[in-house]
Amino acid sequence: MHSLTGCGSVPETPPISEKSNAELIQLLETFEYENEETSIYPFYEIVEELEIRGPSVSEAAPMLAKMIAFNGSTSVTASHPLVVMGPSAQSAIPYLLQNLSNPREDVRRYSIFVLGIIGEPAKCAIPEIASHLWSADYCVRSAAAGALTEITNTILVESELYKLDATMPGSVPCDGEDFSVSKIARDWWQETGQYIEWEDENCTLLE
Repeated sequence: MHSLTGCGSVPETPPISEKSNAELIQLLETFEYENEETSIYPFYEIVEELEIRGPSVSEAAPMLAKMIAFNGSTSVTASHPLVVMGPSAQSAIPYLLQNLSNPREDVRRYSIFVLGIIGEPAKCAIPEIASHLWSADYCVRSAAAGALTEITNTILVESELYKLDATMPGSVPCDGEDFSVSKIARDWWQETGQYIEWEDENCTLLE
């Protein structure tokens, strides 16, 4: 696992808004793996600037997806720029899929949420997302139902309230013990979805 640590801002640091996309990504890399470099900007500030720029900085998508699973609860904020990127973040799909086996509930939920917001380009992820409709975690089940609704463009939740809200990344109404949120999606998967041959394009890691 990797930690999101780094130095805070120092006096007279140039505004991060003046940085180019390439420079922003380079700053983000200082938080990745066992990098010995440190950033003069805090992680949250870099993420906020990436969120502002949205699809124009989609080349940062794979790194952001991996960072969702880093140590510390703030790691899931890396999902916020991905949500703003929407379909432009499709290069993050293989890494988001890797996150679905993470033991942390929030990592799985936020990654499923992002896959749903990416939408149709994430069709290859449908079987893996569908398996989470039976998750022991109620919120992960809801996220899976909402994501499948967005990706398949099929209403698989009973109410608009259960659909993914891009203005609130990772936030979903949690399912109940009676599967009130996930039931329609579960029935769809068992009756229809599991028999469809979903393409694997966009889910394969590029060497």
